[in-house]
Amino acid sequence: MRIASIVAVSLALVSSLSHAWEKKPTAAMSEEEIATLRIDDGVTGDTLKQVRKAIEDATKKDSKVKVLKVFLFSPGGDAFAGFEAARQLRKLSDAGKVTVEMHAEGLCASACTVILAAGTPGQRYIATSTFFLVHPVQRGNMFGVACVERVDNPKTQDEKTGNVILEVFRDLYMRFTGKGQKTVEEWLSCGHEKVGNGSLAVSMGIADQTED
Repeated sequence: MRIASIVAVSLALVSSLSHAWEKKPTAAMSEEEIATLRIDDGVTGDTLKQVRKAIEDATKKDSKVKVLKVFLFSPGGDAFAGFEAARQLRKLSDAGKVTVEMHAEGLCASACTVILAAGTPGQRYIATSTFFLVHPVQRGNMFGVACVERVDNPKTQDEKTGNVILEVFRDLYMRFTGKGQKTVEEWLSCGHEKVGNGSLAVSMGIADQTED
């Protein structure tokens, strides 16, 4: 019984140490090897400029950067700016020279969730207490906000535009999370908003683990 207890404690300690290393891959790195990007507001064209500048700095010829740490606190915003920021960050990660380490804290909704999902798999963290929201595409005007549903055989410009945005959103989520088309399309259908904390993001494959 005593031996079993010691083994159990030892295994728990090894697991804890391994988990800590996975959570802090930058612990043994110098300041020159770590770059930081903070997105602390709504996602806009300026956000995309920030992302492009961070990537440019991290990949210039004399750069020693190995990890780009992205801190997210955002209610979302411009869908297209969010989509492109996410694509650029995953492109950087896929090149294999720079790890894109995500840290969402406090609030991550809408386009922010796509940016979070774009981080290097295994290095996407979200605070447990974060308010997390995935919702269908919305279109606003002076009368309020309306949910955009996919339309078969679209005829108007709005219907065609709505379909394309939904498809881009869907394809990015599928690529970054590994979830199937049916699952992701349900996330983006009206009345099926996903609202919760950091644990929800992990269960959906948008983040890899929670942190305090």
